[in-house]
This record gives sequence, C-alpha cells and structure tokens, in this order.
Amino acid sequence: MVEEISRGAYLFEKWNDKIISVTYTNTKGESKKITLNQLVFSNGRIFEKRGKRGFVKEIYLPSTEGLTSNILGVSFNLSGGHVRMKFKDLEL
Repeated sequence: MVEEISRGAYLFEKWNDKIISVTYTNTKGESKKITLNQLVFSNGRIFEKRGKRGFVKEIYLPSTEGLTSNILGVSFNLSGGHVRMKFKDLEL
C-alpha cells in the first residue's frame, strides 16, 4: 500500500519503506512530479552541463520540516553514484 507524506509544498509517496515519487506544487497551484528511475535533464545551474541526461536513483525526505534540501539523487553516468539535486536544478 502506498503511503503519502506531506512536507510543505512537497507530497511524497512511499511504498515498502522506499520513497517512490515526489510532487512539488508551487504557489500558483502548478505541480511537477518526479518518480524513481525517471529520465531528467540538468539545466546547467550546478554540477552538470545544460542538457546532460540522468536518471533519478533516490528520493529523500527533507531533513527538517520546511527545509527543502537536495532531495533528488540523480545519476548522470553509468558508475552508479549520484548527485543530490533540487527540482530547480532539473528540466523535466
């Protein structure tokens, strides 16, 4: 059964003790959803060049209420490691 966890503007879906998706809703009511293993692209703001593609390998809960730390673990290469990023670091 999927459990929903709300943290501020973020809604996380958890299944079998693993976060499987996160939806961000801005103040205008517009939503963006990211799921595990989703293909995403860097916007060039940090870490990788604009347009570099990667896959979401981990989704983390923010460490404290209201703190929106880097909650997305994105792998940009085949080595298996990942970089922690925010929604605003990616193009969907």
